[in-house]
Amino acid sequence: MNGDMMLTLSNEQINTGKQQPNLRCLISYIAEKPSTKDFHYHENESYLYNGRPFQHEFVINGTKYAIKSRSFYIGCNTDDFMTFCLEIQRSTGKVILSHAGPNSIYNHEQISSTFSKSDLDLNQLNYIHVSARARTVPIRNVFVTFEKQPKPLDETDSNVQLDSSGLPDNSSDNNNTTILSTKDTVNQQDQSSGKTYSSML
Repeated sequence: MNGDMMLTLSNEQINTGKQQPNLRCLISYIAEKPSTKDFHYHENESYLYNGRPFQHEFVINGTKYAIKSRSFYIGCNTDDFMTFCLEIQRSTGKVILSHAGPNSIYNHEQISSTFSKSDLDLNQLNYIHVSARARTVPIRNVFVTFEKQPKPLDETDSNVQLDSSGLPDNSSDNNNTTILSTKDTVNQQDQSSGKTYSSML
């Protein structure tokens, strides 16, 4: 709800307890919502980055991101849940992080970058990992689709929600990363190399 979270796509299931020399990741970081009480508007960087997970401070301080934005929230209603869309065009290597739902009417900002296969092969990213830093970030729904949707799925069917009554509230690893549920890592089975898939938060 308040940002400061990451959606990481990886070619292997992320395991912080062992070395993973072949791990390749696409990290989309959505910054904390800017304060509406400050006289001067200030927004931290939201970004796309291809590299290792859990290196946020290194990425920010070293400006290692592929692309960033400090105007990702301008014009948005930040008082409620927000819907984001991460679009992956696997045939071209293009990745787009954007707003969906009502805020997309007022904010057309897209954080977009194109990755070569030698840098990051999007076809190999079969796992999804949702994480936060030192706080709990509530997420209402995560949808993964292999075709572009005309509107957010949570608007299409208001009853589509995960019954989380049997899941633990959260658990944390040594990196202060909050694992939001036991279903935070999803293995994607569709291997059609030319398809686009989107993840909506």
